[in-house]
Formats: sequence, C-alpha cells, structure tokens
Amino acid sequence: MNRFVAVRTKYYKSSKGKSLEWHIRRDNKNKNTASVFDEYSHNNIHKEIRSRASCRAEYKELNGRKVRDDFNEIFEHVLIFSREKF
Repeated sequence: MNRFVAVRTKYYKSSKGKSLEWHIRRDNKNKNTASVFDEYSHNNIHKEIRSRASCRAEYKELNGRKVRDDFNEIFEHVLIFSREKF
C-alpha cells in the first residue's frame, strides 16, 4: 500500500465557502492562525477559473431566479498522493 492516490471531496454552502476562499487566497497572512504554514504549502496548487459572483449571476440569468440559501456553492477536491506516487 505504498503507492496510492486518494481524493477527498467536500462541498460548502455560501457562508462556509467565503471562509474557504479566504483560507485559499491566504488573506489571513496578517492574522494569527494555526491552519496555514507557508513551509508546508509551497506545493499547493490553486486556480480560480471564475469568481463566485459571476457564477451566481449566470445561475440567475439561466434559471430566472436567485440562488437558494442552501445551495452547495463550492466543491473542493483534494488529491492525496503517497510518497512513492508523488
């Protein structure tokens, strides 16, 4: 079991999505946080294709109504590699 790849998938509502976006963008550099360490994060990859606001606007345009409050707004996928696979 030395060679494996795993995927952790999680979804977030709007309020939790904002805090996730804050964490990913590292807007918390000047805050006291124990969850982000640059020395362990240098291999992290993040690519934002579209803003959440533009996705919400497109949803409203296509469906003719606003996004529901309980809407799953962000899907996060984290790939986990064994040392041998990495």
